[in-house]
Amino acid sequence: MFDLEKELERSWARCFKKDGGVQLKFESPSMNGVADRINFLDTWCFFIEFKRHDGRAAHIQIHFANMMRRQGFKVYLIDTTRRLDDLLYAYRAQRMTGYWPPYIPERLELLHVV
Repeated sequence: MFDLEKELERSWARCFKKDGGVQLKFESPSMNGVADRINFLDTWCFFIEFKRHDGRAAHIQIHFANMMRRQGFKVYLIDTTRRLDDLLYAYRAQRMTGYWPPYIPERLELLHVV
């Protein structure tokens, strides 16, 4: 089954809000490539770019992700419900224990800094 971008965004918004997080759908009139969602939970702030299954990030989106990483923020690419569930699990675990689960794969990261 292919996950549609809109379904992934709705699912994330519902689950994240339930956990007490605040997420904003963001469109910047002055900068191209900004991630779809800015998320706040406790003292964390991170970005998510949603794509349909096997969707690729555009070069400008990778550039934005790299800029944010250099500022210390995390940027994730979510294109399947599995990745969405992994990210939810990781943040829930960190919130409960104070530690990022060691076995959450790096596949959650939006590409590598180039």
